Amino acid sequence: MSFVVLCSSGRFTLRRASDFTKRIEASLKQGNVEYVLQAFRDSTNSLNIRNNSWDLIPVVCAYLTSEHEQTKLFECCEQLIDVIADQSNAEEALLQLIEEIEECNQDTKFCVLLKPLQKILSRIPNKRVNSLAWGLNAVQTYLSKCEPPEDANLVGKEKLLLDTDGNAQRILKLYSALVPVYEAFVNRDVEERLEITRKFLIQLLGKPLAFLDMEVFNGIKSKGRIIAEHLTGMVFQITKNPVAVLEVDAKSSEFTKPGTLGVAVWFYLIYSEQVCIDLVPKVYCPVYFFQSCLHLITALLEVNHQICIEKGLALINSLLRLVKFINLSYLLLDSGHHSKFCTALTKVIIYNQDEATRKAALCVYENYLNSFEAHGFYLLVYNLCSSLNHAGLIGYTITRYKDWLAREFDNEQTMSVYFKGPKLFRLLQIFCRLHKNEESDLVELSDQVVAALNLLRYLALRDRNNATGIWDYFRLLEEGYFKHLRKGVDLSRAHYELKIKEMEEAPAAGDRNKATHSVTVAGQRLLEVQKDEQLNVLRSSLTVFDVISSILSRLVECIEAGFAAETTQSACCLWVTCRSSSAQQSSYEDDIRAKILAASLPFVPKLGWSKDALTAGAKSVGYPEISHGMFARGGADLVQFFQTTSNLKLVEILKQTEESLPPPVLAEKAIQARLKMLIPYLDKWPQAIAIMSLPPNVPNALATLLTMVDDICYYAGDRSIDFNWYIRRIGIAAVYKATELYMMQDKSEEFEETWKFLSKRLEEAVQLHDILIKSNVKSNTAKETAQAVFVTARNILGLNWNR
Repeated sequence: MSFVVLCSSGRFTLRRASDFTKRIEASLKQGNVEYVLQAFRDSTNSLNIRNNSWDLIPVVCAYLTSEHEQTKLFECCEQLIDVIADQSNAEEALLQLIEEIEECNQDTKFCVLLKPLQKILSRIPNKRVNSLAWGLNAVQTYLSKCEPPEDANLVGKEKLLLDTDGNAQRILKLYSALVPVYEAFVNRDVEERLEITRKFLIQLLGKPLAFLDMEVFNGIKSKGRIIAEHLTGMVFQITKNPVAVLEVDAKSSEFTKPGTLGVAVWFYLIYSEQVCIDLVPKVYCPVYFFQSCLHLITALLEVNHQICIEKGLALINSLLRLVKFINLSYLLLDSGHHSKFCTALTKVIIYNQDEATRKAALCVYENYLNSFEAHGFYLLVYNLCSSLNHAGLIGYTITRYKDWLAREFDNEQTMSVYFKGPKLFRLLQIFCRLHKNEESDLVELSDQVVAALNLLRYLALRDRNNATGIWDYFRLLEEGYFKHLRKGVDLSRAHYELKIKEMEEAPAAGDRNKATHSVTVAGQRLLEVQKDEQLNVLRSSLTVFDVISSILSRLVECIEAGFAAETTQSACCLWVTCRSSSAQQSSYEDDIRAKILAASLPFVPKLGWSKDALTAGAKSVGYPEISHGMFARGGADLVQFFQTTSNLKLVEILKQTEESLPPPVLAEKAIQARLKMLIPYLDKWPQAIAIMSLPPNVPNALATLLTMVDDICYYAGDRSIDFNWYIRRIGIAAVYKATELYMMQDKSEEFEETWKFLSKRLEEAVQLHDILIKSNVKSNTAKETAQAVFVTARNILGLNWNR
């Protein structure tokens, strides 16, 4: 047997194994552990062990495997390798031990070799820092081979179940064996060695530990979190300044420069999970810190593992909170880190399979955009919309631009140049871009098109003084965008209708019916769907063209009205003209609005009276999610729709009620029926009351209430034309609102207490009515005032007096 060995000259030479090594090897093969142990304990063999450590290590390590575990031979070899570590030529033994670790394919052998490695590294002179780096790097190389736990998309406390995953348990076992080894080097007082130790401690926080959950749930910590905290504490024993590690990352050699992923997880633990946060200096500028850390978030977001992505989103949220009250300068965008971060973040938003993660990333996206001042925001929007190939995200970005623009209108005198004139038109050219003109795929581009049209319509209605200069560009948009869009809608609708007809007429049986069709998102093929599913998709696509046509028609009407109003400079004329569209088009859009509002109500118990509910409702009936832009008042439109339709349902109930019922009984049953309509939404009803209490919504709220009580009184047989007419209606309105408030707090079964409360209040109202009738409170002024209230209520709602 021959071995390669490194001589003092630095050259590799070939030499034969000594007789001592051969005897040890033969005895181990025979299982003669007593002889081997005796030979190693004999002090006369110390020189043989020292001179032959290079040869002995592979001989002994051959038996440190799981196959020999729990045997005397395994225990013997554990003792032998420790003796070699104590008595060998340290540098020579280190090289052989590194080779054994790097080529190792069993955790059992790896864990046994850690203690000898620690001893050998401790014996090497402090100035030989390269030896320490080589030894710890071998450990890191072995760890990098570990498979991460499976992406199970666990949520909340479910993540604690990761500790039961086989791969996670293996990682935890290896790290538990590693921590004592690194602790031995933390207390070294030689700066060069400490820098090496710090590097590899931080590296340990990277792959594979980064794939384990490190959150705390109700005070419960995962095993991965406990180990990560221990490692973080060890790093802080060496340095208490995280920024110093960033500077090392940027300037130092490979020997002291830690891996980016490890640094990213370390910063996540400190700034998101608050581990050792009290030890961190608070003197650094938040902007400098944000800029310096951005590449760390990118590193986490680029890892194809859900846990790492969640760490990245948590870290960026923590950094954004640091600069929440600071408008970041556009000059920061000169760094390439921002471009890489945006690319990584948008990929998470578009492609991540977990909906909660996509929403969290989208929230980060919005906060990131809003953290910059106007110039930086403009540059981000322009470059993102120029480079993105996902219409949904472009549409979302356009909407964020519209929101910022709305804030700029609060003071038109100081409006930023990035929201008007050439800058605005430059952005509009990006927003209103049809890559293939009328031949563009409008279904794929629908979110972007609808968002762009909503922005333009908002400008046409809001900017009556042409503060943004938008009226100077509408004619250019007509030629370069609207004309192609109209033709594109017509062509697309005809194409889809023809495609539907062809598929419907195709044979229902046979191989053709089993044909699959791919679905592509932003150029990436995601899945395949069956023919029947594609038919449903094609039919729902037709509604997209309806929405685009509707918004475009309204936009053009507003533009035409605005140009017509230029001669009179009458803003009122512009508003009235824009609202007076043709009866057919208005009815068509009202139908779409009503359809979306009705579909949104089932989502209210979960999402509240909000744009989110409107978005979910639009999506459920085949309209683009961005269709919520059709409802300028958001949740208020949804509440009013519910109130109005509920009043209409009540009228139908009243029409079927027995006419023989006494008026008080009928009124009680009517109020009870109307209140029961609130039950599915009762948890969210305080929100509805708050929304309708806002000044712009009060007239409609009052109108729906007064219309309801008027209907109740009418069908209760009240045909009076004197002052009693008004007293009864005002009384019932007061009883209804009082009972509504009581109902929201009622926990009784079937709301029994509420109905008792209603009965008592009605009795009191009757008594009050009798008192007023017997008094002289019948002045013409009061009568005219009450009459005006009810007439106004019906006019607000567009109702007439015909029953």
